[in-house]
Amino acid sequence: PEQFISYFTEDVGVNAFHAYWHMDYPFWANSKYYNVKFDRRGELFYYTQHQLMARYYLERLSNGLKEIKPFSYFETQSHIPGYEPSLRYPNGKEFPMRPEGVSILNNYHVEEVFALERRIHDAIDLGFVFGKDGQKISLKEKEGISILGDMIEGTEDSTNKQFYGSLYNMLRTVYGHYADPMYQYEVAPSVLEHFTTALRDPAYYTLYKRIDTLFKEYKKLMPEYTYDELTYPGVKVESVEIEKLVTYFEQLSTS
Repeated sequence: PEQFISYFTEDVGVNAFHAYWHMDYPFWANSKYYNVKFDRRGELFYYTQHQLMARYYLERLSNGLKEIKPFSYFETQSHIPGYEPSLRYPNGKEFPMRPEGVSILNNYHVEEVFALERRIHDAIDLGFVFGKDGQKISLKEKEGISILGDMIEGTEDSTNKQFYGSLYNMLRTVYGHYADPMYQYEVAPSVLEHFTTALRDPAYYTLYKRIDTLFKEYKKLMPEYTYDELTYPGVKVESVEIEKLVTYFEQLSTS
């Protein structure tokens, strides 16, 4: 059934956008070292990924597909769908495929990822994170969402990357490289491990849905917007006009 929406997941433009976004906001770049200001990088990470998830859901619903479930670390039969990428590296080596319902319970890297997620959960519940020197940094201020986003993606501007790690990147690596978790047999990286191809794999959305729940938990703990924050004194909407909306599929050939 995932093939019903391959027109979206394998769209060249969508995957190019995803790759270029990560080029514009590289997680490995330290803003102080490179003297570049990545304005609200963590917040934009959340916003961009959340919008991609929303569009993916719209495509699923329009094709009669059910809601996806976030994966579980402890299920013997996972919700992660199989995927055959049919892609090849320039050197001729093929991207590895993944069978349906794969489970990697015996991979110790999964325990490491779970520990990172637990630390992030605790930080959200407490309302603050620990900095590199042990200082407490509040998540309830205006920059809180960006601090959380940097922490989950694991950017070099993360408040404490050594402690909070890089949940987003580790999840893609652990589940993308499940066939050779110890890197013993020189299995090529999967599509999940590249920003240029990650959106092709339906597993990406299952994995990210779990990350998205972290942001939702954070937002639940935030105070409600006040009336003054949502109103614009002196601004009055006189009327709204909307043109007729026509949706359609446009055929496109790529090579």
